[in-house]
Amino acid sequence: MKRIIFFCFTVLLLGACSNNDDLGTHISDEIQTTFQDMYPGAKGVEWGKIGVYKVAYFTYNGSQLTAWYNQESVWCMTETRMDLMTVPSRVANAYRGMSANSNNAQYVDKLTRDGIEEIYVVVESATGEPTEYYFSTDGLLIKVLSGETLVYGDYRNEIVPQIPASVYTTVEDLYPGSRIVEVDVIFPGILYIEAIHDSTLKTLEFSLTGSWSMTSWEVSETYVKTQNPQVYSVYTDLGYATRSQLLSIDYCETASLIYYSFSVNDNGTQTKILITDDGKLMGTT
Repeated sequence: MKRIIFFCFTVLLLGACSNNDDLGTHISDEIQTTFQDMYPGAKGVEWGKIGVYKVAYFTYNGSQLTAWYNQESVWCMTETRMDLMTVPSRVANAYRGMSANSNNAQYVDKLTRDGIEEIYVVVESATGEPTEYYFSTDGLLIKVLSGETLVYGDYRNEIVPQIPASVYTTVEDLYPGSRIVEVDVIFPGILYIEAIHDSTLKTLEFSLTGSWSMTSWEVSETYVKTQNPQVYSVYTDLGYATRSQLLSIDYCETASLIYYSFSVNDNGTQTKILITDDGKLMGTT
């Protein structure tokens, strides 16, 4: 399931945040040492504080970078400012292919984080309000944020929260060779992992203790018609296909069940129709 709108509650784990407060805060020796080891010869270094994070703004190898460190003086993330001409071609082409306002791309930020894959954020401003397009290194769209979904106006929500190490092992066991691109904690206590597996963005749901419950990903109407015609037949027999707008179809799997979730706009009411892979109606929500 492709989750376009994210409300990340990582701050529940890290404490309340405020933007760019107390810029003169003390930078510990541990952070200074870590920073110098990571970026020897960095130029124009300026330190600030965003929420609970200490942040370094600097130039390194000719690029503008921003490095984030947490309360334990551990490096969390680095932003590298780029433009659309210098990102991987698959990222640039994917963005141009989906945005009607690609000429308004202002810049690109590459986000590097520990333990998961780098992502590229293309920031555009066609109407004065920014829109952020998040892509994997091979040009797969991860999410789009704009308006109210841009919670802070910075990338603190992209910092990977501390989670049980067993989660990473489970992801690899379930989907060998997958590449994790997102880790989110969503109220009231669900851990979401976004991973690319077989060129498909999949969403894995875990408890906060690391117990896997479900994986889902978006599939096309054509896929269901051809690969699971008995499922599509149940959907059409219910009448939604002729009277409703089909919004999306998610393929969902748990340890004991595989089913499809059809999301439709039925005369202004969004409804989900759940059908097992062998053609049994589970119900609607």
